[in-house]
This record gives sequence, C-alpha cells and structure tokens, in this order.
Amino acid sequence: MNKVLPKSQIVLPNNINSDINMAHCFNTFFCQNILNIHSRFHSSTLSQGKPLVEKSSISIVDTFEPFTETDIRQLLKMFSVQLTLFVKDSLDVLISPNTNIVNKSLYLGVLPRSMKAALVKPLIKNHTMDCNILNNYRLATNLSV
Repeated sequence: MNKVLPKSQIVLPNNINSDINMAHCFNTFFCQNILNIHSRFHSSTLSQGKPLVEKSSISIVDTFEPFTETDIRQLLKMFSVQLTLFVKDSLDVLISPNTNIVNKSLYLGVLPRSMKAALVKPLIKNHTMDCNILNNYRLATNLSV
C-alpha cells in the first residue's frame, strides 16, 4: 500500500502486518459500509408506503442533443479544482476526444470498460485521528483518463 500512495500523504494503520492484509481489511470495511447503505435504500419508503421514486416520474430520453466542445469545457471548468495540472495544461488537445466519448457514451448508453477503472486510495479524514481505526478513513478515487 505504501508504494501506491505518495509519501507526503501516507497515514495508514500500523497494526496490520502486511500490505495484502491491509488491502483486505480496507476492502472488507468499505464493502460492508456500501452494503449497509445499499440495504437502507432498498428498505426505504415514504410514510404512505409508496416507493421513493414513482414509476411515472422516471422519464425516458427519446431525443439526444450532443454536447459541444464548449459545453464540455464549461463543465470541466466547474470542476477545475479537482483537475490535475496535466489535464488543465492539455485541455485543448483532450477536449475533442473527450467530447466524442461523452456523446457516444450518452447516445449508446454505454461507458467503455477501460473508463470504469479507478485507483482507490484510503485517506485519513484528519491527521489527528487514530490511524488504526478504519472508520477514520475515506476513499479517494482517481478515475482513468
């Protein structure tokens, strides 16, 4: 695990004896959290016993207007804090292929498998917290570009 995280950000439990065990512990912990959240959604209903989303409120898209490069550029500017320096500096080159990917994915309703991969890193919420308590961590995800 320490090989994956930059040295300045490494704060990991020191009571787990190997990287493999640590990865397994984090995986088990966060998967259980996801299952707990997921189970709450399935059992949630409104006080009248109706589902949270009425079937009639779900709309089907029957027309599609592709995004322009300007649209995608504006969307990316909204997330400029999260963009890496590389992406910011390469935006003029990346904008056309990314606009194409967005439009094709929305049109076909499919996201390429290669774009579903991500590097997930546990980050301690606050450096003053006990690093041996997994609940003191959050997941940070670096999506593929």
